[in-house]
Amino acid sequence: FGELRVSGRVRATGFDIDGAADLAEKFPASEAVDAGTIVAFSTTTVAWNVTDSTSTDSYNMSTVRKAANGYEAVGVVSTNAGIVLGAKTANGVPVAFSGRVPVKVTTENGEVKQGDYLTVSATMSGYAMKLTGEGHAIGRALSDYEQGKDKVLMLVENSNQKLDLAGRNASTTAMLTTGNPDQT
Repeated sequence: FGELRVSGRVRATGFDIDGAADLAEKFPASEAVDAGTIVAFSTTTVAWNVTDSTSTDSYNMSTVRKAANGYEAVGVVSTNAGIVLGAKTANGVPVAFSGRVPVKVTTENGEVKQGDYLTVSATMSGYAMKLTGEGHAIGRALSDYEQGKDKVLMLVENSNQKLDLAGRNASTTAMLTTGNPDQT
């Protein structure tokens, strides 16, 4: 099977993608990052044009690097993206912002179990660990950690997590909270 190249727009009633399950956008990396690495924006920039290299609508766009903490995490380097935006970005890596993606994990906060919220490891930049308190989650584990594997499948869900009064995680998105953790 080959590629279908279209100059212009494509409209469809339906669109199925087999095998891949995330939406990614290419960003240049300021350091070596591979599939499953959690990334953050760096202070290094590259010139980027909205349409093509002849456009005058140019910006200095951030590159990505390994995330050092949960609050700066923006996505995960994709293993096999279903949809890739900005595919012509020079030296770009596909960063998954939505969907299912394998992510590198460490067991420093305990073994990751299906349903656990994940944040950036405190000791290994670019790796995920179980979120055991309040903080920023990069996503939720869809599979259990298995000894000898360094990745779990994760649903990308950038969100802040709060604890309810019983000490359980309550899901939050921006300022909206599922449940009311402030209620007594």
